[in-house]
Amino acid sequence: MKRCWLLAMLTLGVAVLAGCGAPPYPTPPSPAPGPTPNIQATVEARVREQLTAVAQLTPTPGMPSPPLALTAETVQAIRSLVQEWEGFQQGFDAWRAGLTACTPEARRRDLRGFAVRFYSEVASRANALVPPPQAQRVAELLSDAVAKEETALRRLAEKWQPGSADAFLDYETERADVDVLRRKALQALEEARRPPTPTPRPTPTPSPIPSPEATTTPAATPSPTPRPASPTPTPDPALEAFAQAVAGLSSAWEGFRTAYDAWRERDGECKRDEVRRDLQRFVDRFRTLQGKALALPKAPPLGVVADLLAQAAQREAQALASLRDEWAPYDPAPFSRFDAQRQEADRLRRQALSALEALMARPGALR
Repeated sequence: MKRCWLLAMLTLGVAVLAGCGAPPYPTPPSPAPGPTPNIQATVEARVREQLTAVAQLTPTPGMPSPPLALTAETVQAIRSLVQEWEGFQQGFDAWRAGLTACTPEARRRDLRGFAVRFYSEVASRANALVPPPQAQRVAELLSDAVAKEETALRRLAEKWQPGSADAFLDYETERADVDVLRRKALQALEEARRPPTPTPRPTPTPSPIPSPEATTTPAATPSPTPRPASPTPTPDPALEAFAQAVAGLSSAWEGFRTAYDAWRERDGECKRDEVRRDLQRFVDRFRTLQGKALALPKAPPLGVVADLLAQAAQREAQALASLRDEWAPYDPAPFSRFDAQRQEADRLRRQALSALEALMARPGALR
């Protein structure tokens, strides 16, 4: 009897102890923390999300697996597109590298060349003039004109900037002043070559006519005395030699101006119409590539690859069209903007290839 009582007491104690350790009602599970928002919303995160979703696709028993739309033909189409894309870029870069005549460096080189050419063809001849005393003013005017144009050409080469015509306008203003000095020099030369005006000879006073009473013999009619002809002035040999040198200088000067004006009219050696035609051909050619990118299948999980390639193609197509519209000779800014957009397109394209490789690495992904 005593043993039964002890057994009952032990059983009751165990029950009490077990009841003290349990809560009066079940505790609800703690809510799982929400996903951290993707602040940057980068394309890389989208790729990872879609690839994770594809990897978690578990077929329901008795139900067929969802189609992955990843066939050998599709993969080959993507790789062929990328290869053609790279070939297009290589061709464009080669064309751009050959566009050396339209760069700012080419124009600065041409302008410096004109400054050197003016000195060798014009200024050196002006410095070699040896004027006679009566033509000293001519030499001074020509020296001032040469120095003024030579300085203007050097300033043009130093101050020219792409996309600005201010330096050319300043040079043309200086050249107009040079032309005034040149005209004055030629006028002074003509005055120096003009023969001096002869001093007028005094008119002889006629002798008085004798009266009839003063003589019985009729006077004979005197014959008029011929006036000696004015001697032809002899040209000054030194002055004539100087005039010939000035004529040669003027001819060389005009030849230099003609060459410069022709260069200016055609924008140096940069053939702008030909460049614009080339850019239009590149735009048209890339549209074909863009169409192939847009035609890729969009079924999951290949949709993320197709979407990235379509975005990259659209960005590069827009960059090419902007370059065609904004390009100007010797202005590097349109090419800089194009390079920035193409780098972004290349980044998207690399992400697409990474996503494709990740899909290919899944067991049984390729059909």
